[in-house]
Amino acid sequence: MPRRSAPGARVLRRLATGALLAVTVTVVLLWLRDSPLAAVKRVEITGVSSSQRAAVEDALRRAALDMTTLHVREDALRTAVEPYESVETVTADGDFPDLLRIHVRERRMVAVVAVGGAETAVSADGRLLHGVEPPETLPHLDGGKVVSSDRLDDGGALSAVAVLATAPPELHPRVERARRGDRGLVLEMRAGPDLIFGDRSRVRAKWAAAARVLAEPTAVGAVYLDLRLPERVAAGGVAPTPEPTPEATPVVPETTPVPTATPAPVAPAPGTPDPSVAAPAPVVP
Repeated sequence: MPRRSAPGARVLRRLATGALLAVTVTVVLLWLRDSPLAAVKRVEITGVSSSQRAAVEDALRRAALDMTTLHVREDALRTAVEPYESVETVTADGDFPDLLRIHVRERRMVAVVAVGGAETAVSADGRLLHGVEPPETLPHLDGGKVVSSDRLDDGGALSAVAVLATAPPELHPRVERARRGDRGLVLEMRAGPDLIFGDRSRVRAKWAAAARVLAEPTAVGAVYLDLRLPERVAAGGVAPTPEPTPEATPVVPETTPVPTATPAPVAPAPGTPDPSVAAPAPVVP
């Protein structure tokens, strides 16, 4: 009669078999993730639209082709685009066997400021994007003295950037210039009244009030909108509506009556009795 192994021995053998299998799978996966079978051969890049697009995409492709779809190194991708100020962050996702999808999130440009005589784009967090060509629709910013080489230092300019960063998409391109005046921050519009924000408090409520008032026909002709109290927007410089001019009554020129000519009497022909002379009564014998 064959001897039966003890229950403990069977459990140990199963544990050993499981451990050996796990080690084998791990070794295979470690080999496969960096093997030519999973090498990246195709790269899809999305999210890049700035003037640095060509350089950013080239740097990412070169870094991606040194990876596999099972071993994506996002840190290496971020290092590859560090020289480009337009890039905020990079994410990637491998698709076995050979496709790597890369998504780039760029820094949002909200204004331009003069730095050393050159117009430099400013991102929503106050960073100066020296290597990026700013779009023509960005508002100009009175940035004060730019001391830092990569960020704005002026507090007023940073407040203006914070306000512009929260502008609705339909209103931001209409802003031409951001400046500070006696009433605080003022945004000059390309076509429309100046927007007086004062400070950066309740900025979203102020933008909502501006959008609401600008859509009303009564705002046409306003010189400025005072948004410092969003619940009570004051529109200044609205020209009074001119009174309608009454239509002039046409003047009929007086005419002098022309006398009617009386026709001259016509003399009767010889031998023709005159009708105005009564005929003699007949004589009765």
